[in-house]
Amino acid sequence: MYGYTGEQTDATNLIFLRARFYSPAQGRLIQHDAWPGDYNQPQTLNGWAYVEGNPVNRVDPTGKWGCYTDLAWLFNPDCTAWIETGLVELEQSGTVGRKLVEFFYQYDNDLMSGCLGIPPLPSDAFGVKFGFMPALPGNAVAITLVPGAILFNSSLPGYQGATPTNRAVVTLGHEISHLAQGEASVSVQGEVLSTIVAYYLESALGEEHRFDAKFIFENEIDPWSDTDLETYRNYWKQFGVIIPGPLVYPFGDIPKEWLTRFGIYLPYLSSNPRRGR
Repeated sequence: MYGYTGEQTDATNLIFLRARFYSPAQGRLIQHDAWPGDYNQPQTLNGWAYVEGNPVNRVDPTGKWGCYTDLAWLFNPDCTAWIETGLVELEQSGTVGRKLVEFFYQYDNDLMSGCLGIPPLPSDAFGVKFGFMPALPGNAVAITLVPGAILFNSSLPGYQGATPTNRAVVTLGHEISHLAQGEASVSVQGEVLSTIVAYYLESALGEEHRFDAKFIFENEIDPWSDTDLETYRNYWKQFGVIIPGPLVYPFGDIPKEWLTRFGIYLPYLSSNPRRGR
């Protein structure tokens, strides 16, 4: 039997909420949350509570992350199922997708515990959040907000309902890869690298390569060349699109190891050293 948020209720009438069980009879979870909470957010210190006592507007479908933005329910009530399906599709797509999902869960855990160099903000209390909105700046398909939020444009095909299209799964992977760049994601280099990730996901999922991804490979764009990064930015300018941020994050390049961590090697580069600056 399936009850609250579509989760399974077992023979003892306990609701399985992935990380813990909830007892409707007792009106409480029967296991303490593994996350100790944040003293700057008093409600998170109650390890017996579920989503800070706000189950109407928030869910925690895996015990790790949640469709925390209330707008997610207004513009895609099936946010939870959409994300979970997308993560499964990514994981099953091949090496790149599997490594992205592995990174996502580790990052999500680190975000909750404040292990990313900063204490968890109130909006990060339950790890990475997802939201669906009918319009994003510049008519963007999706936007990643570091340290831990991803917004999707729910007005586009594939971003409603419980099942994302393959194209939407590629976008999910693209945005997760931006999380792995931190603040450097707001740069031309960050966008090029995430588009390369998308190119490999497109191949794995049998999707036609997008024009921007094809441009990178057809022109052998080197993400560690300022000249090539400028070429990529100018390519977008002809469509009236300005990629925000500098060519490279002011504190330095995203290292070449960033690609290899996801099992990606650019065939047209003779070597993959990290560029010195």
